[in-house]
Amino acid sequence: MWNNKGHLNVFTEWCENRGVTDLGDLDGTDFLEYQFYLEDEREARPTTVGNHFNTLRTFFKFLERYNYVPQENHVATQLQAPEFGKGDEARDTMLEPEEVAEILDYLDTFEYAQDRHVLFALLWHTGARVGAVRALDLEDYTSPDENPDGEYGLIEFHHRPESDTPLKNGNDGSTHPDCGEREVFVTKEYATVIDDYIRINRKDVLDDHGRKPLITTRNGRAGINTLRVKIYTLTRPCVYRGSCPEGEEPESCPFTSYKRASECPASVSPHPIRRSAITYHLKEEGWRYEDASERFNVSVEVLKRHYDQTRKRDRRRNRADRYLNR
Repeated sequence: MWNNKGHLNVFTEWCENRGVTDLGDLDGTDFLEYQFYLEDEREARPTTVGNHFNTLRTFFKFLERYNYVPQENHVATQLQAPEFGKGDEARDTMLEPEEVAEILDYLDTFEYAQDRHVLFALLWHTGARVGAVRALDLEDYTSPDENPDGEYGLIEFHHRPESDTPLKNGNDGSTHPDCGEREVFVTKEYATVIDDYIRINRKDVLDDHGRKPLITTRNGRAGINTLRVKIYTLTRPCVYRGSCPEGEEPESCPFTSYKRASECPASVSPHPIRRSAITYHLKEEGWRYEDASERFNVSVEVLKRHYDQTRKRDRRRNRADRYLNR
């Protein structure tokens, strides 16, 4: 177990950020959230998630054996490694551009400038991790009207671990892509949605640290799980398309409830939106790896290995277009 102390360090950091002081209080719901954290925030592959859980199960068996946590809580038995199918192992779940367009059309029509609209718009347009979007403060956004250039808005991602909003890669004091802090531009189309959300629907509240979050709830800053569930509920086709690809009827489908939206076979978590956004910029917009690396805070090596879903033919076409249009 101690050979995998890196797994325990990650778990300890997660507990500290959540204010967990007694490991005996953890239950299956907490471990499910930890699984989501590993998948979405740390972008761990399914096999890596399984390894983390195997380490934790061994660790909690040790704690139970020596009565550091109550044996009657059966914490270790709740730590079976998550099961993943072949599609999960490949980590290739994505939204097609046509699906994104359908979702945006639905939001423009029925939920304009509301919470789910601004959340989805930020995830798609910036390609940011959901934790980075959650971390945004009101002052981190600059409207085109306030930008001297006036052609686009700006969003600044800041690493603030001392007030519960760390970025995945933190701040190494440089502008290297591995540094989580960065500034990204926002086109007027998406900036208008953000501006109207701030003007109409954003709540004037403070979080627990006296900061003004960009995306709010009545109680302050939205939690990671709250934002994740918003995406699960939105990306069910019965919501944005009005029909179910599985042939289910809304009256009888068990996944129409808020709590079970994540179980819908067609809904997605925030991470596939990030994956889709990055792939779209590489494939459809012809972005260079270096430019995408800076905007999406991911190394060129990782982009080439995991995110670029384009085929060799598409890459040849991109190169030919750049050559012929010089």
